[in-house]
Amino acid sequence: MSYRASTAALLVFFLPSCSSPGPPPVSEIQASMHDHFALARDLRSWTVMGVQEALVETAGSLARSEGAWGLPPGSSEWTDTLRRAAGGAATAASVYDAAPAVAEVARLCGECHLAYQSGPGDRFQTTPPPRDGSAGRHMNYLAWSSRLLWDGLVAPSDRLWMAGARALAGAEGFPAPVSDRVPGEDVIEAGHRLRRLAADALEITNGDASAARAEILAEVWRTCAACHQASGISAEFSRPF
Repeated sequence: MSYRASTAALLVFFLPSCSSPGPPPVSEIQASMHDHFALARDLRSWTVMGVQEALVETAGSLARSEGAWGLPPGSSEWTDTLRRAAGGAATAASVYDAAPAVAEVARLCGECHLAYQSGPGDRFQTTPPPRDGSAGRHMNYLAWSSRLLWDGLVAPSDRLWMAGARALAGAEGFPAPVSDRVPGEDVIEAGHRLRRLAADALEITNGDASAARAEILAEVWRTCAACHQASGISAEFSRPF
């Protein structure tokens, strides 16, 4: 069974095979990988929403994770670095400070998938949610846009990254109701900032520049988190998406 064919191979962790009597059943490998992917996904959610306590807890869990069996040898180059990045997010003083480390986790996932020809590949869908009408629908569209950027790093996939960049560029700022809890000038500036970041993202057409993509994604998350914290939404957010 190829790693690319496995829906579980979304976040790759490994254990040295020399001390093992052999890999466990495939179902056990899949369950372990699903658990690791869930941590990476949740870490992204807490960062976007600006929930510091949950971010620290999730990043710490990822940093301490033991890994999965039955995967290529010599992979500690990736897993050790990934755990260090997660550890950096866990010890960051704020969501703003943690965002680059969280984006680095996503980048390392993608780099490892690419190196071992594993991971989800280019299977994510790019059909957008509705964005017209309420502020909530518009925010769903923004969240979907940034999620595609993350998918593009993790897969890795140029198609998904560019789809996210184009979606973010077309988000048309924020709707008026958002300014009820955030000063209007701050809303306008956040919208301008996201459009500038989207334009930068569109310039990076080659996945070989994954470090530059991670930097942009971290800035997108910082922008989102700052608005969520200022509006009080972070305090109301109780589960990852």
